[in-house]
Amino acid sequence: MVLTFFFFSFFTIAMAMVAKTARDAYFLSRFDKSILPLMFLAIAVVMGPILTYYTKLSTKLAPRVLFMITCAIFIGSFILVQPLITGFVIPVVYIWVEIVVGISLIRFWTCAGDSFEPQQAKRLFSIIAGGGSFAVMIIGMNLKPFVSVFGTDELLFLAAGFMGLTAFFGLKSMQYLKKEPVKKGTSKQTKKGAKKKKEKRDPFLVGIGTIIALSAVVTTLIDYQFKIIASTAFPSEAELVSFFGTFYSIAGAASIIMQFFITGPILSRFGILIGL
Repeated sequence: MVLTFFFFSFFTIAMAMVAKTARDAYFLSRFDKSILPLMFLAIAVVMGPILTYYTKLSTKLAPRVLFMITCAIFIGSFILVQPLITGFVIPVVYIWVEIVVGISLIRFWTCAGDSFEPQQAKRLFSIIAGGGSFAVMIIGMNLKPFVSVFGTDELLFLAAGFMGLTAFFGLKSMQYLKKEPVKKGTSKQTKKGAKKKKEKRDPFLVGIGTIIALSAVVTTLIDYQFKIIASTAFPSEAELVSFFGTFYSIAGAASIIMQFFITGPILSRFGILIGL
């Protein structure tokens, strides 16, 4: 079970890293990078409604069906759009990749959360998330030789391949789901109970939302500086992709140390509050 989710995490993050590296390289090398702040704004505006619709859709479709539909759409979109990377297709791809990655990560952690008990999660989530760290390190190390052989115009094809492997391990992971999705036609009494339960959780949701919002502000500011400086230092698209790959491989190695030797032991021994 842990191994299955490990590989689910590995290929989800591998897809995300390759797709994000591709869209960043294309945008910073082939488009006007001065409008990068507007891209962050566009992502924020677009993501909200799409994720809201995706959440509603998840209550109407079986997890396996929704998972396969989204995987098929994402794989098809990467394959179709790769030959068209030019002009105003580039900012569209920039936003689309963020949507794909966002939904993929939500899908992974939802599946993991519905498969493990809380006590298991505290012990095992750091190991499972380590799959993503290994992906960043291993794929990052190999991006430079990949670009040297195939060039930068094949990166979204590679991301589509990783998405296919994500679909395979995602389907295998779903056999461990413990919670059944909410079905249509629930009674009024059940809905009232769910509403009261939701109201009781509001402080928790506000707290989590605040942490995510503050983290997003910091991440966005640093991400903007990082991309602008990197594009100035490495004006060539191939050099930029190679740099991102090397940087992410080092970051992945650091994440592995955190996941296996720091995060897990702290959460297991001291709990989430002390961990934060």
